[in-house]
Amino acid sequence: MTQRLLQQDAILAALAGGATVVTAGERLTRAVQWAYAEAQQTAGRQAWERPRVLSWPAFLEQLWSVHDEGGMPEARASGGFLRLLSETQAESLWVSVVRTSGAASGLLQPRAAAQAAQEAWALCHAYRLDPAEFGQSGSADAGQFSAWAAAYRERCRREHWLEPARLPDQLAMGMRAGTLRVPGRVVFAGFHEWPPQLQDFLQALRAADCVAEHLVAEVAPAENARRVACADQQQELRTAARWAAALLERNPALRIGIVVHDLAACGPQLKRELDDALCPSARLGAELERPYNLSLGDPLSGAPVIHDALLLLQILAHDRPDFPALSQLLRSPFVRAAESEHSARLRLELHLRESGERISLHRLAALARTEHDLPELTAALTGVLNWKQAHGKRLLSAAWARDFADALRLWGWPGERTHDSVEHQALDALRGILGELARLDVLAETQDMDGALAQLTRLAAQEIFQPAAPDTPLQVLGALEATELHFDHLWIAGWSDDAWPASPRPHPLIPVSVQRQHDMPHAGARREFEFAQRLTTHLLAAAPDVVVSAPQRDADRELRPSPLIVALPEIGADQLPQRTLPGYAQLLHAAAPLLETLDDSIGPALDAAQVRGGTNVLKSQAACAFQAFARYRLGADQPLRVPSPGLDAAERGSLLHRVLYRLYGELTDQAAILGKDETALASVIHDTVTAVLGEARGAQPEIFTPRFLALERERLSQLIRDWLAQERARASFSVVERELKRTVQIGPLQLHTRVDRIDRLADGSYAIIDYKTGDAKPAAWQGERPDEPQLPCYAVTAAEDIAAVLFAVLRPGTTAYRGLARVPGTAPGITGCDALKHPPDDCASWPALLDLWRRVLTRLATEYAAGAAKVAPKDRNRTCRVCHLANLCRVDEIQALGEPDDG
Repeated sequence: MTQRLLQQDAILAALAGGATVVTAGERLTRAVQWAYAEAQQTAGRQAWERPRVLSWPAFLEQLWSVHDEGGMPEARASGGFLRLLSETQAESLWVSVVRTSGAASGLLQPRAAAQAAQEAWALCHAYRLDPAEFGQSGSADAGQFSAWAAAYRERCRREHWLEPARLPDQLAMGMRAGTLRVPGRVVFAGFHEWPPQLQDFLQALRAADCVAEHLVAEVAPAENARRVACADQQQELRTAARWAAALLERNPALRIGIVVHDLAACGPQLKRELDDALCPSARLGAELERPYNLSLGDPLSGAPVIHDALLLLQILAHDRPDFPALSQLLRSPFVRAAESEHSARLRLELHLRESGERISLHRLAALARTEHDLPELTAALTGVLNWKQAHGKRLLSAAWARDFADALRLWGWPGERTHDSVEHQALDALRGILGELARLDVLAETQDMDGALAQLTRLAAQEIFQPAAPDTPLQVLGALEATELHFDHLWIAGWSDDAWPASPRPHPLIPVSVQRQHDMPHAGARREFEFAQRLTTHLLAAAPDVVVSAPQRDADRELRPSPLIVALPEIGADQLPQRTLPGYAQLLHAAAPLLETLDDSIGPALDAAQVRGGTNVLKSQAACAFQAFARYRLGADQPLRVPSPGLDAAERGSLLHRVLYRLYGELTDQAAILGKDETALASVIHDTVTAVLGEARGAQPEIFTPRFLALERERLSQLIRDWLAQERARASFSVVERELKRTVQIGPLQLHTRVDRIDRLADGSYAIIDYKTGDAKPAAWQGERPDEPQLPCYAVTAAEDIAAVLFAVLRPGTTAYRGLARVPGTAPGITGCDALKHPPDDCASWPALLDLWRRVLTRLATEYAAGAAKVAPKDRNRTCRVCHLANLCRVDEIQALGEPDDG
């Protein structure tokens, strides 16, 4: 039979004799239950009575549940029955006390202060301290806690509430009075701290004729413990994982433990290392039973089925949910008819993305009903909207808990598909959370839906969810959880001198001098050292083979091993068994037949001259050949749009373009601008902007509210006023084309283009103008891979005599022309190309510049037509930061393999 416990024989003998075993924690409780079951199986039994083994909190709750409340001394004296508060109820009471105190206005986080007060209150009862005495301690924080504690105590006395910190004392009173039935024998296991409250409870048990004993493990000095130094934490965790894998490969029946000092911080990294060493396919998301159990749960709110439940309730709480929430609603597998209406719901989501609307639930229901044939979704939306209409009032917590459950049923949650074991456990956990919410009625405080939902969400976030799993050969746990457990092999990680013993952490609401006087946890360095010393002795004796490790560095900080392990004999990591599994990709490659190799930097050549995308094809080709190939040959043009509140930058730019198009339909030349006084010009601007905004409001009434219209009108009008000041300062010009569409030939490609504007200049030549609402500079036209080839493309393909290419920059605070011209004076700030001190690409004349652009653009077009598709970003940081194709091109993986960048 496997030995799971340090004191396994004594514990099993106690259980066999009918004793109740009380453990210090849930993990030790489960270990005792497993050990008892194995003992029964070894004895040949197929069925047996469940052993009476409980954790300390569960034992107290069981004693309270069986007692006669009317017989409790305090209940008789007070003339009423005591009501036991749960931890959640007690926390809410503390929050109420803190928020109604005079200090609440100065607190940034009243709930955090209330939680600290609840911890301090429990410590005061455990160590027999009176918070009323803290007011004279000289500590402002302790004095404030003293006032809170007095209010809390009075509230509990007045309402006949018994909160968890006083439960052991109340039960002890009942035992001493003979009014509380107790087990005949109770054995305490795994307790390393015996504060006065627990000692008094033990004495009360004995006074009630209960045989109460405390098992203390007699541990022999560690003889087979060794110490390993690792370069850093990553190497330490990887070595531990491969060590465990090698041992399990030799004997899968072994019981192995890995104890980690700060499991919460390094748990995710250790999980990756264990997956690599024991089950590499898990890294690809494969559903499998891992051969290890990581004692690190996640918040219940993170479980997908619970996350979506909370999301569905949050959607109900808002008149206009944001788009990510609606998107998750339409894709959630936990909503009514999610599978049968899956395709239709995706089409509705695409409609919402393309329309850019931020819609209400009523509007969503209308779209589902009239445009997308979604009867089940429509029925769910109709049901929850009716529910919401009836729930605009303030209710008690129990009513909200019941109504939230009703709302989820109306949504059809948790869906129509079959749920796995983890989801079933999460569903049970949420039912418990709703029960906790209902129990908050004890405070008799009503709240609106937002408040109740915030409370439910907080409870789900505080609840640590760790699904029950079958017994596994490898256990990963923290130091306190590992005490009293026994393993065949044990690795203890993270014991550097800065981590073990831990630094003192006195409680901030109890005077430090009082904590040290009563030898309270974390009160001082001596206390921490003695506690760590006891724990170290137990852990080093927890297996016949123990390895202790510590990292030598943390970034640029040097570390040393803990003084508690420095005397252990040191060995090198190469002296330990290590198993290195090949990566999943290597396994696939090794198992594959001989494969044909293909150069994926070249795709098939174009079979047509006309291509979609216009000059953006050349822009993408210059940025990265693969980007152009993927966007315009494979159709991976743009990521799915995410609607945002109001207008995004592209929509604002489109509005400005439409205003300018209409404006220059009336102001067709500079004479028309100069011929109008300020009043007339202001009238033209107002009429133009109003007309464009009127059209936009008709298309998007949800966005263009009266207030938003006023703001946009002022923004656009001011931009146009500033811009016309630039136009007045130009030499004579006339606008000959607006939004001109042309098909141009660049090398082998025919591109469909659109020019924002073409002006005829005084000498009969022409200027091409492109409106920009962001920053734009002529440097974007330079080099063999220009960032903005649009204007050069227009310039070299135009039938007109092009004498200038100009960016018209219009943004708040900056309105200006920027560009290049054949001669000076074309626009304010524009110098003739021949007169530039640093001519672009060393082209000292305008014809030379046009020839260079023609050559560069022809080469880019030729490469695109030939099927060039190499992953070669022009600038790894800038190019890839604004590209959505990283998962497709795998640029990170390519660079990790050592292939050099091009460009």
